Amino acid sequence: MPRSLNIKLVLFSLLAWIAVGCKKSTPQPSGGSNPPNQEECLDYVFNGGEVFDTYITTGVQYARPFFNPNNGDEFVYVRSGTGTYTELVKRKISTGQETILCNSLMIPSQPQWSKQGWILFSAINNAIWKVREDGSQLTQIIAGGASNFTPVLNYDGDKFIGNKIFDLDGAIIDSIQDQYGSISIGYVVSGNQDFKNGYYRYYDGSEPVQNFGYCKLNNNQSIDKLTSFSMNGGEAVAACRNNENLYYARYMNGLYQVNIASRQEEKIMECCQSRYVVSLSMSPNGKNIIFERVRGHQTTPGGMVIDEQSEIFLYNLITKKETKILWEE
Repeated sequence: MPRSLNIKLVLFSLLAWIAVGCKKSTPQPSGGSNPPNQEECLDYVFNGGEVFDTYITTGVQYARPFFNPNNGDEFVYVRSGTGTYTELVKRKISTGQETILCNSLMIPSQPQWSKQGWILFSAINNAIWKVREDGSQLTQIIAGGASNFTPVLNYDGDKFIGNKIFDLDGAIIDSIQDQYGSISIGYVVSGNQDFKNGYYRYYDGSEPVQNFGYCKLNNNQSIDKLTSFSMNGGEAVAACRNNENLYYARYMNGLYQVNIASRQEEKIMECCQSRYVVSLSMSPNGKNIIFERVRGHQTTPGGMVIDEQSEIFLYNLITKKETKILWEE
């Protein structure tokens, strides 16, 4: 049975910190359209019984991609395991050309790319930073320690939401009511024009089983539920949407599509312990999703140590075909 992402024990092999600031480069493409054979989707079998399985990462990790809202041929992602803690990288899909925007900060969550050409991200201490899409003007806009782990931009890209609603200079301009009787709203879905009428993950304390899901906020006054599910079937870890559908990934379970108008839901991608999706971003034309998939294997047959590799894929919502963009052999 899938478990919560929050209870995994992850061991990081920290490399020496190299404080070289932000720079630009054009490394050779790391992947292509003809990936190696993909491992089967399997659950792990532990010879000694599952007690304290340990998760590690080795090698280069390609994580947390987010589309350029003005150009579906570009995205930004976070790369680790290359000699610094993390690198914020811009990549052009058609050519594989890359630009390192920043490599002086630890970035634990998905960056956001605004229509104004700013890229926002949180650092390891919950400080919020922004940098221009050419790698210039790296600026801290919110001090560390605040509850702003994953900033999410609105559709126009001129404001973002953390624990409050901020402008791109970090000034508080509004807030969202997060409690509606027994229902608490949490993570916001990217792509909202107006946060007061946006889409959010929720928790309903009055429901004994189907107590999680996604909902629409109505002018900061009430909510409409789109879907509900139990945490026992996998925690919802990422979501994005276009005009017709909301898409969300459940940890070690699958990728789901919910029609916003009809509330009809279907699983469009299977996930499991050895292959699961943890981040999503919608293309500007609403026809593609770019996502991070984690692929794992037991370092020894029946052993308790799982080595996981983060890879980046492009998924066409029309053809239902996926293309592997970045991976390590």
